[in-house]
Parts: sequence; C-alpha cells; structure tokens
Amino acid sequence: MIRKISKRAWQFVMAIVLLISQMGMLLSSMPYVAAEIPLATLDPTIKVTQNGCALKIEKTEEVKWELPRQPIDLVILQDTSGSFRDTISYVQSALKTLTKPVSLEDYDEKEPRLVFTGNKDTTDRVMINTFQGIDGSNYYYDSDFKIFSHLNVQQDGAYRYQYRNTELLTSETEINQFIDKFNTIGGTPTVPAIDDTIDRYNSIKGDMKNNRKTIFLLITDGVANGFRSQNGQVLMDRSIDRGTLLQNEFIRAGVVDSQRYIPEAQQDYIKRAQELKEAGQRLEALVKSNDQNDKNDGAVIVGFWE
Repeated sequence: MIRKISKRAWQFVMAIVLLISQMGMLLSSMPYVAAEIPLATLDPTIKVTQNGCALKIEKTEEVKWELPRQPIDLVILQDTSGSFRDTISYVQSALKTLTKPVSLEDYDEKEPRLVFTGNKDTTDRVMINTFQGIDGSNYYYDSDFKIFSHLNVQQDGAYRYQYRNTELLTSETEINQFIDKFNTIGGTPTVPAIDDTIDRYNSIKGDMKNNRKTIFLLITDGVANGFRSQNGQVLMDRSIDRGTLLQNEFIRAGVVDSQRYIPEAQQDYIKRAQELKEAGQRLEALVKSNDQNDKNDGAVIVGFWE
C-alpha cells in the first residue's frame, strides 16, 4: 500500500519478532521432600533428576539470534531537482537522522531504528538514489499534444537526466558521505528514476533471507515531468499553445520575470500522472514479501517536502 506522509513523519515501521524457545516437563512429585539426584543421559540438552519416586526431565535449546529478526532494506529515492535548492540542507539533515543506527544492546522495539548487525543475513541495509534533469523537450503546437513541432535537445550536460545510487550500505559514514553530495539542478523525471531504482535494487538485493522487508521511500516536492522515450532519452512534452497563454496571463498579472517561467501546466501532466500511477503499482510489487504472507510485505512511502 502506498502511503503519503509529510516531512514531519520521518518514521517507518520495523516488525521485530523475538522467539526464545524453551521446553520443560515435570512429572509428579511426592508429598515429602527428597534430594534431587542427577541421572546420566546421552543427550547433553536433556537434564534428568530424580526426586524420590519422581523424575524431572528438562530440555534446553540454545537459540542464537540477532536483531532485527526481520531485517529491513530501506531504499530511498531523493528528488534533487532545482526546486530543492533552498531546502535540500533540511532534507539531508532529516535523512541522516532517519538512517542513524543503534546498537543491538540499545535497540528498543517501541522506537524502532536501523540496526547494522555485521551479519549479511540479519543486518539492515540502506540504498540511496537521487534523480534530476531532462535530456530534452518535445514541443507541440496544440494543447492536446498531437501536432508535433520540434525536439529541443538539452545542450548543457548539468541539466540532462542524472541518476545516482549507492550499493546496499551498512555503514553510517558511507551513508552520510553520499547524502552530503546531494546537488540540486534540473527537472523532475520521477518515473524514469523509479524504474532505474527498481532495476538496480533487484540486481543487488540478493536472496532476501529471514523475510527481509523492503521499505521504499520517495521524497519529492513537485510534479513529475519527465518520461523515458523509446530511444532511452528522458524527455518532457511541452505545449507551445499552453505556454503562450499562461505566460501572457502571468504578464497581465504583473508576475516578476514571468517571461522566464516555463509553467508546469505547459507539459502533458495528465499523461505523466498516469505513468506515475503505473510506476506505483510496480513499487507495490517490489515490496511484496516472497513468502506470500501479506503481514511480511514492505511499504511504499511518498514524502512531499513542502
């Protein structure tokens, strides 16, 4: 299920099940007190003592466990488009808080945090991905995007589509180093970045032992405006007619520097919204548990930073 949260809801749920199994069996006891006499057994896990006519049989099982019992993969997809220029430092601080681990000894299931156990099968893992930029724009004369005009290719490499990612990290230092490198510029190609993240995560996640749960967190602040074309370029559709009408309205309203604006409504936002909905379905499939138990499914969380 996809959940929408505000920037203040920086918590995710980690399900922990701790099971220590101990079995004992006590036979009848006599009404008088007698000393317990240990008896020899072939099984070191079984202790048998005789108390008068009664036998007490105790079986112990050594259970080795490490938190978390159900490990977590936290997959973060961070929008680093130009609109985050003035707020990215706050996002960086929030992500460092979110990904700060605690030790096994300090773990509190009432206030769940990441735990890096040092064991690849039980440790939590963090993957951070960023996206920004558009490779070019398809211009259409009309508002219905049917009469094609031309393709305008982005010449400045800094503004082209860029997707960056980490491996699955278990080091707070490495996580913070990547977060510190966030650089904001360009458009918001959300769907291509979701698909790139899914592909990359699937290629490195491994066998997902111990019902490993995937939490996917998307942080963005704007409308998705890029799509991947058949030749692999990440493009935006723009309506010349819409752009002219909107910019003229801005000028009449006295908006400062309105001639420099490229209105969001100039793009084919209805088509982009449908693509985003379909990408959400792919994310829901990504976080579904391998054991077909809905209780072990992960979650998709969308955080709109405002």
